[in-house]
Amino acid sequence: MRQFDGRGPATALTPRVLAHFGIAEPRELVQEIYYRDQRRKLVVSLGGEVEAAAAEGDAVARQIVSEAAEELVTAAQSVAERLELRGVQFPLVLAGSIFRVMPSLQADVTSRVAEVAPRSQPSLLDVEPAIGAVHLALAEARGGARIPTYV
Repeated sequence: MRQFDGRGPATALTPRVLAHFGIAEPRELVQEIYYRDQRRKLVVSLGGEVEAAAAEGDAVARQIVSEAAEELVTAAQSVAERLELRGVQFPLVLAGSIFRVMPSLQADVTSRVAEVAPRSQPSLLDVEPAIGAVHLALAEARGGARIPTYV
C-alpha cells in the first residue's frame, strides 16, 4: 500500500501480494483484508511471500522482517526484565506459525534476543499451547503441577 499511495519505495512485494489475494489493484486490498472473513488465512500466509521477497533481496521485505524481529525482541526483553530473568537461564518459546513460515524471522529474533537476554534458550513451540494446558491440568489432578519459579 505504501508503494501504491506514494509513501514508500517500489517493492517486489506488490505483485506478490496482489497475486496472493487474486486481485489486480492495490486499492482492492482493503476490501479483501478487512471485509472478507475467509481471507484471514491468506493474510496470515503472507509471511511466506515476505520471506521469499526478502530472500531475493527486496529491501522493503527485509525491512519488514527486521522491524518485526525488533518488536518481538523488545517484547521479550520487557518480559524478561519484569520477571527479573536477565541473568537467569530460561526457555524462550517462539510461538506462532509465523516462525515456521519465515525462518529468517526466527533466526533474526534468536540472534537479537541473545543480546537482551543472553541466558535465554530460544526454541520453537512444537505443540499447540492448549496441549500444555491439558498437561498442567492433568498433573494438577494427579497431585500437583510443577510450575517454574519465574511464573
